[in-house]
Amino acid sequence: MKLTTKLKQIRNIGILKVFFYNSFVSIIKLFFSLITNKLIAIYLGPSGLSVLGQFSNFVGFTSFFARLGIGNGVTSTIAHANTQELKMDVIKTSFSMTFFSSILISTLIILFSGLIIEILFSHSYFYSILIIYSFSLFFYTINAISYASLNGLKQYKFNMRLNLLTSVFGLLTTATLVIFWKIYGAIVSIIITEIITSIFALFFLKKNIKFNFKRILKSIFSYIWLNIINKKELIMRLLKYSVMSFVALFSDTGCQLIMRTYLINEISYFDAGLWQALIKISDSYLNIITVTLSLYYLPKLAEITDKYLIRNEIFNSLKIILFIVVIIDLLIITIKDTLIVVLFSNDFSSIGDLIYFQLVGDLFRIISWMLTYILIAKAFTAKYIIAEIFSVLVYLMISFVLIKSLGLKGITLAYIFRYLFSLILLLFFTRDYLPQIPLKLFK
Repeated sequence: MKLTTKLKQIRNIGILKVFFYNSFVSIIKLFFSLITNKLIAIYLGPSGLSVLGQFSNFVGFTSFFARLGIGNGVTSTIAHANTQELKMDVIKTSFSMTFFSSILISTLIILFSGLIIEILFSHSYFYSILIIYSFSLFFYTINAISYASLNGLKQYKFNMRLNLLTSVFGLLTTATLVIFWKIYGAIVSIIITEIITSIFALFFLKKNIKFNFKRILKSIFSYIWLNIINKKELIMRLLKYSVMSFVALFSDTGCQLIMRTYLINEISYFDAGLWQALIKISDSYLNIITVTLSLYYLPKLAEITDKYLIRNEIFNSLKIILFIVVIIDLLIITIKDTLIVVLFSNDFSSIGDLIYFQLVGDLFRIISWMLTYILIAKAFTAKYIIAEIFSVLVYLMISFVLIKSLGLKGITLAYIFRYLFSLILLLFFTRDYLPQIPLKLFK
């Protein structure tokens, strides 16, 4: 009887429920992804895979600018809004903003298509694909805003269904088009999948909040220009999240680029590859945690205004997430040798000795993320930017020192120090939202 009651209590814990749902969806997505990658490898080979990678990176970069990086802002603002009218204001405003930004980016892509083709593909064969993509860019923003809105409405099951549908349609369109059109078909399948899933995203959104889509389409063309003064506060709030997203994008990619270049110059390409493998291992399981946090934790923090309730939510969520991460880390340590061979090859076996430091760094990273979400949920833009830049600078400076004396081991130790020092700074920034007893030294 006691065991049954305990299981029911565990099942009703929000963040744990989301984690298990998300883990299940992630496993299915991984299965579909492996099949898709296998088809691409068979029909396109390494050179085709390289071209597809180039296009995927280009799509990721340009669609990020089209979306304006306001996803977290949409989620937080909708979660915080207490009426249907306010929620609809956020949705209409975000659709309008991203419509005009996607037009701008699409226009730039068309104007500089020749240069883009030369840099990315070195072949005019892909010109038509670039034009097709530029006209489909708004569908990418529809998908992103719908996903963020469903997050804000705390409809994580619909978002998980959307993720599954993306994987299913991705597999079906890729399997069909790559056989007949090879690399051209593989690239077109990426665009078609996004268009189809954006339609489903709008359908799911309509099921969860009553709106007239014709009115939204009409408002897209008039909302910003006619009501910009009335909605200035909302637009400025969303643009705060744009700034945070852009800072995160450039600091992360810039940091990795600098570190990879430094490793290549100071040690070797081989060691840079080993470091990349360590990052892949961390990202492979931390991705499930971050999705769980964005689906449950972020909208929850944005919704709650009482500091005492926020403290309870942070403390309870932190206990559960840390427990899960420790279990995963212990599992990775137990099977690390087999895991390295399965994921990579015997050439990467030397990272087995470094994985311990990487996993310790992951623990500090997770705690830091959970505190960072407070800054995101409450739109503390300045504190977020300071914390992000501080984190990167600490990492780079310590890495430069330790790599010279310890080699590749130095960068894993720097990874630990990066998130340890970041955690200290974040504890100071978020001290008003945390239990008071451990934080007396910050007063």
